[in-house]
Amino acid sequence: MRKSLKYIGLAMLSVALVAGCSTPSNPGRAFGKAYNRVGPNYPYKAATSVAVSPDGKLLAAAKIDCADVWDIESGRRLRRFKALGDWGITDVVFLDDDTLLTAGRDHALRFWSINTGQEIRRITQPGCWFTPLAVSPDRKTAASLEEGGKICIWDLQAGRLRRSFAGQADGVQDIVFLPDGKALVTSSNAENAIVIWDIATGKKLQSIPAETFGMAVSPDGERLAFRKDSATIVWNLKNNKPEKVLAPLQYGVGHFSFTFSPNGRMLAAAELGGDILIWDLATGKELADYDGPDGDGLAIVFSRDGKTIFSGGHRDTTVRQWPVPDLPKPQPPASQPAE
Repeated sequence: MRKSLKYIGLAMLSVALVAGCSTPSNPGRAFGKAYNRVGPNYPYKAATSVAVSPDGKLLAAAKIDCADVWDIESGRRLRRFKALGDWGITDVVFLDDDTLLTAGRDHALRFWSINTGQEIRRITQPGCWFTPLAVSPDRKTAASLEEGGKICIWDLQAGRLRRSFAGQADGVQDIVFLPDGKALVTSSNAENAIVIWDIATGKKLQSIPAETFGMAVSPDGERLAFRKDSATIVWNLKNNKPEKVLAPLQYGVGHFSFTFSPNGRMLAAAELGGDILIWDLATGKELADYDGPDGDGLAIVFSRDGKTIFSGGHRDTTVRQWPVPDLPKPQPPASQPAE
């Protein structure tokens, strides 16, 4: 998930609401060394974005002053790419198995080679902060949200701004492409709405009521997950109606980020406070509730094979890996009594 600094600041203020409420934590597998000095005199270094490489072998995380890349199997850190400014890197996206795109309020999109550890090139534009950021499924186009909610569309191959248009009012917190690459989805907690946009024309296609900070689109592009009325909503984009209303959030604060499994059959959410929840979308039943380290629920993503989940936003600065339970096997239909 990709979050603005306003989003992060809200999370930092809101964490006090859930302090002392969680059950004993299940630490999960940690990537990175835990950094437990948290407070007003220490920098905020929680991972604000996490990503898995297309081949499923690498994990990347944006950690404000840097972006780290790990080998998932060994847990060894392979690269650390330094930010240009104090709040430099807030988003990471793999363009391929060797190229990592970073963005943030250092006013640049930067392309890195994981193999060499060197910056390949960068895109800059006066007045643009490039965050939150989304990249199209074909990895040729990026979209960013700028001040006032303006939406900017970037040609990653040509390295230039393709077009821009007015989006939602200030308070926009998240942005994602639909799988066809022709439409964008943005969310605004200030407007309490999610909007779908036609990229070619900048026309508003659909508006959905929501009280959300983050969201996720299913792999088939037919469903959208977000928060509304103290619950997680799975919205059917084909008939424009809610498909599932999942269990209300645990502490009344909020699920901050969401991710669908690669097969679209499960949904996971990262909650303010550090919890990680997984649901079976066929039944709406909760499959797991992991009590992770204290955190702000800023980022969550499934592994490529759908067997584990990676979460960021933990205040000890680590990225955590969690096992995904097997889905229940379908029950055979009950036999009918003989007549």
